[in-house]
Amino acid sequence: MANLPTVRDVRTFHDSGELFYILSVAVENTLSFETPENGTVFYSGCNKSYAQNFASSTQKWTIHDTEGGKYLDSLDLFNSNITYARAPLFRHHSMEIWERASAKYAKQARGQIYTFCKGIPPIDQSGNQRMWYKIELPIIIYRDQVTEINFMNNDGTKNGIYKKMANFEQLFENLDI
Repeated sequence: MANLPTVRDVRTFHDSGELFYILSVAVENTLSFETPENGTVFYSGCNKSYAQNFASSTQKWTIHDTEGGKYLDSLDLFNSNITYARAPLFRHHSMEIWERASAKYAKQARGQIYTFCKGIPPIDQSGNQRMWYKIELPIIIYRDQVTEINFMNNDGTKNGIYKKMANFEQLFENLDI
């Protein structure tokens, strides 16, 4: 990850547009969000800790376990207590950087994937569409390399399976929204 800004560098930027551009290019061209086949775990909303526990106990990966996810986490882009010099990275910039990362993460998924998104509404309390519905699910549905979507309970047991080439009604029944 040579030539990427460090946390110290990020906090000294004076132009949020420049910082946004550098991080966006890094997500697109430099950072890896690769996971092993049958090892990609998605989550939405309050299910992050369940997904991370499942991933760590089964040798699977959430986006935060990838090289790119670890780097973005280290920058703590949503922490409102961090002052980025005279140029704050606005929340919508941070959101767009993570959306680009999520798209790249979904595009590399292959084999069976696991999701802790069942029962989570598509819109959050702030009125924003969740990344799972807006970014990741649309990519996964049409990705030939993904063979099935395993809908997981919070305890790590399967609650439903959507096998590729099945009808879309089965998919939406499993989402339970």
